Amino acid sequence: MADHQIVCFHCGQQVGDPPRMNLVEGEPCIPCAERLLETLPGIFHTPYETVEEAAELAKTAAQVERDEVGLDGSDEGADYEEA
Repeated sequence: MADHQIVCFHCGQQVGDPPRMNLVEGEPCIPCAERLLETLPGIFHTPYETVEEAAELAKTAAQVERDEVGLDGSDEGADYEEA
């Protein structure tokens, strides 16, 4: 049986294994570029183990920010003077 190659629907060139960036009239083929990007490992790694940990950290950070600007009803931490 013949070896079948996958062809890009946009540029008509072989996709390759692993995928490669094909050019169309000197410009990158967008579907080929997206296909290639999908095969790359992520570069943004979260330091959190779970979504709950990230949510708890965000909640704590928001509370600290409110405390620093005095949104809890007190003037503690406020950087303004009464007129």
